[in-house]
Amino acid sequence: VTNCCALAPATNLTVSGTTANSATLTWTAPSSTTGITKLQVRNAETDEVVVDEIDVNTTTTATITGLTECTSYQYYVVSVGDCEVFSNTVTATPFSGAKTVNYEYNGGNGSPSSFTTNCTNQTITLPDATRTGYDFNGWYTDATGGTRVGGANDTYEPATSPVTLY
Repeated sequence: VTNCCALAPATNLTVSGTTANSATLTWTAPSSTTGITKLQVRNAETDEVVVDEIDVNTTTTATITGLTECTSYQYYVVSVGDCEVFSNTVTATPFSGAKTVNYEYNGGNGSPSSFTTNCTNQTITLPDATRTGYDFNGWYTDATGGTRVGGANDTYEPATSPVTLY
């Protein structure tokens, strides 16, 4: 199929950043703005306009909000005039960032020594720990006392990162 539209597309569309509920897209402006009245960011799966009335002369980024963390979304930029032409498509997956939990076995044995969360695994199953002459009483936020966060095989979702459990 030949595209008869003479408008220039935005190019090099990338996902330049994400948070837990947003994604920022960046692109290179069309090589010519002749005939382009505006740019739009659209959902590539539904063709729904998610950012409208983008100034073709001054803007090369857009932030899309209200997204669900760890859900993938596809977008493209549309040059709009008397016809439409599309940029490349990108996939954005909002994520607030990995969190790392380090385990201090205090002379005992266990595995793993640390765990880092990601989109497919944001909660951690706490490992068991063994030490000759001791009973394992759970994981704590401090080596001497602290708050108990759970025992072996309990789930734990770290609020900060990095965190060390004892």
